[in-house]
Amino acid sequence: MADDSEMNNSSSDDSNDLNTKFGLRLKGRKGALKKKNVYQIKDHRFIPRFFKQPTFCSHCKDFIWGFGKQGYQCQVCSFVVHKRCHEYVTFKCPGADKGADSDDTRTKHNFKLHTYSSPTFCDHCGSLLYGVIHQGMKCTACDMNVHKRCEESVPNLCGCDHTERRGRIQLKITCAGNKLTIVVCQGRNMIPMDPNGLSDPYVKLKLIPGDSGDNVKKKTKTIKSNLNPVWNETLTFDLKPEDKDRRLLIEVWDWDRTSRNDFMGSLSFGISEILKAPADGWFKLLTQEEGEFYNVPVPEEGVDMAQIKTQMRIILYQPYGKSVDWWAYGVLLYEMLVGQPPFDGEDEEELFASITDHNVSYPKGLSKESKDVCKGFLTKNPNKRLGCGNRGEEDVRGHAFFRRIDWDRIENREVQPPFKPKIKHRKDVSNFDKQFTSEKTDLTPTDKLFMMNLDQTEFMGFSFLNPEFIQHV
Repeated sequence: MADDSEMNNSSSDDSNDLNTKFGLRLKGRKGALKKKNVYQIKDHRFIPRFFKQPTFCSHCKDFIWGFGKQGYQCQVCSFVVHKRCHEYVTFKCPGADKGADSDDTRTKHNFKLHTYSSPTFCDHCGSLLYGVIHQGMKCTACDMNVHKRCEESVPNLCGCDHTERRGRIQLKITCAGNKLTIVVCQGRNMIPMDPNGLSDPYVKLKLIPGDSGDNVKKKTKTIKSNLNPVWNETLTFDLKPEDKDRRLLIEVWDWDRTSRNDFMGSLSFGISEILKAPADGWFKLLTQEEGEFYNVPVPEEGVDMAQIKTQMRIILYQPYGKSVDWWAYGVLLYEMLVGQPPFDGEDEEELFASITDHNVSYPKGLSKESKDVCKGFLTKNPNKRLGCGNRGEEDVRGHAFFRRIDWDRIENREVQPPFKPKIKHRKDVSNFDKQFTSEKTDLTPTDKLFMMNLDQTEFMGFSFLNPEFIQHV
C-alpha cells in the first residue's frame, strides 16, 4: 500500500510539472505575431497585401483583381505590383538606393500640385487620387501622377519607361552570310488573354515591308495555358541582297478559336543592324504600331535604370537663333503627329496673330509624351523653349518622347531608318506626290552677275554645295 501511494504521488507531481510547463509555454506565445513573407527584389521588400480599394499594378499598368491578398507592396517605398510582376521590377528601391545615381538631377521628376477633372490613379502605389481639388502631384516633364505622400518614394526615372505592359521575350539573333538565324528562347510575365487568367502564346516572324506573295512567315509551337512560355526553337531566313533594307518583325499571338484580336506584343530589328551587331538578351514586347519600328532591351541584372510655318521671332523681326530651329522642328513634329498645322488663318495677318497670340490645341488621342514635347518646342518665350535652356540639346535628348532613341548609334549612322526610298537616278521624283510635281514651276529671274559676285566663303562648312549653281567666268 505504501508503494502504491508513493507511485500515485509521483505521477501527480509529474502531471503538475507538465501543466506548469504547458501553461508557461502558452503564456510565452501569447500575443505572438506570424512573421510576414518578405520577397527582396532589387532592394525592394515586397510583402503580400490586401487592398481595400481598386488598385492598379505600377509595373504592367493592369488592374489588380482577386480575393484575399491580391498583390505585393514594397515596405520601404510603397511600390505596388501584381504577384506575377514583382520579380520583374527593373529599378532599385529608392528608399534603399544610396549610390551616386540617387542624386542624379538629370532624371529627377519636377512635380507640381495638380487638380484632376476625371478619376486618376497614382502611377506609384496604384490607388485613386482622391479629393475635390489638388488631389495629387503631376510631373511637368513626363506627366507622371502620384499622391503627395508618394512623391518622396518615387524613383528618379523621369523620361525612362520602367513599365512592361506586355511582358518580355528572350531572343538570340545572328546573321552569317545570307542566313538569318533567330533563336526564340522564352517569354516572361505575358499578358493574360483567356478567361482563366492564362494565355496560349506562340511567336510569328516575318520580314517587312514585303508583298504578300514573296513574304515568308514562320512561327513557333503554341504553349498552352502559360504566361511564362519556353520555346527554345531556332528559325532561319534566307536573305536576298535587297533584304538588307528590311526589318525582322517578331510578334507574339494568343492561339484561340475565336476571331477576336489575340495580339499580345511585338518588336522588330533592322537587318542592317543585325549584320553589325547580333541581338542577344531580353526585350520588351510593344504595341503593334511601336513594334514595327522599335525594340527596347530590358536592362541587364545590376544595371539601373511637312510645311514649316514662319517662326515667331522672324515675323517679329527679331534676330535668328537656335530657338528658331527648335520652333520649326516643333511645327514639323506637330504636323506629322496630328496631320494638320498648329496655326492657321484666312490671310497673312490672321496667321501671324495665330502664331503670336493663340494657344495650340491638341487632340485627345495624342500620347502625353507627344503632347509634352510639342508644348516644349512651341513655347512662345524662346528662353523657356525646349532645347534653349542652360543644358541646351541635352534637354531634348533626355525627354520622354525620345526615350527609345539611341543618340550615339544615330550619330554613328548605325541605326537603320524605318523607310528608305528607292531612287532610280539623280532627278527621280517618284517619291513625291504627282499633284506637286505636275504643277508649273515659276522661278524668279536672278541676275547672273549678282550671283557670281556673292562671297562664297559664307557657305564654307556646309555638307553639300550645288556644283551646278556656281558658274565660273
